[in-house]
Amino acid sequence: MEETTYRYHFNNISTERLKCGGFALYQYGELWCLANSRIGRHNQFCYELTYVLAGSGTVQTGDRVHRVRANDCVVSLPDEIHAITPDSEDPLRFAFIAFERNPGNPSCAYLFDELGRLFRDEETRCVPMRDRSALIVRMFSELQSDSLFRMEMTGYLLSELLIELIRAGTNERADCYFPKITDDSVLVYRLETYITDNICTLTKLEDLEKVFNYNYSYLSKRFRGITGKHLSAFYLSCRMKEADRLLSEGLTVTQVSEQLGYSSIHSFSRSYKHFYGINPSRYAEKNAVDAEDAGDAGDAGDAGDAT
Repeated sequence: MEETTYRYHFNNISTERLKCGGFALYQYGELWCLANSRIGRHNQFCYELTYVLAGSGTVQTGDRVHRVRANDCVVSLPDEIHAITPDSEDPLRFAFIAFERNPGNPSCAYLFDELGRLFRDEETRCVPMRDRSALIVRMFSELQSDSLFRMEMTGYLLSELLIELIRAGTNERADCYFPKITDDSVLVYRLETYITDNICTLTKLEDLEKVFNYNYSYLSKRFRGITGKHLSAFYLSCRMKEADRLLSEGLTVTQVSEQLGYSSIHSFSRSYKHFYGINPSRYAEKNAVDAEDAGDAGDAGDAGDAT
């Protein structure tokens, strides 16, 4: 793999393959690019997941170049070209996991079969997911630990990630939807759950039509009949709560706007101010000041303890 400069690189390679249940793990880690970083074209000899933690750029799989942003996961299959290029203004930070079948344990054969079927077409390889960074951190922590059954646990966590990836990829297909639900209470519960779980990738409510196999006006009417609230109001509330969470974690207004799928930072700022009565930039500044004050208070407490 050709590499240039990067801000942070955590890389682990096992030529003997780590046996993690039904998987044989070859490589895993995280890379935080700089503006001039580039992972040059190289040939894949196993499966690899590239999960974007932050930033934006492009990931090449075979002959197809995918635009990516936070929470996108790109699937690379064996025996194809792979390359990664970050945007200079907002460089990529991504986790990578390279693996193949464990010939001594066929328990995950169904996942490999589904990967080959679902992602055979290079056009389908980039899948927007809900935030799974915590799952990846836990997986890497298991691999770095001396805990009992750490390889087995890693296999379970990788299986969970792949199942969620396959589900997310399947939900993007127009021919995949929930069976028609005649109980309004069940329908509303499914709507709330789906919107909450997919708030970063659901950019317009009309997309619910192909998921639930009902037109939007019907879904909105059923939702209001049970909750007394407009479906659009619930959706906006979920987006704003997620925006608050992301801002409190230190993401910039631009990054939050992109992660929530707004067409522009101005559109996001207008929505945020209309909902909360304050500009998101002011909220981010206040969070930064509060965090600094908390740090100063902690330092003062430590100094007092030392005396």
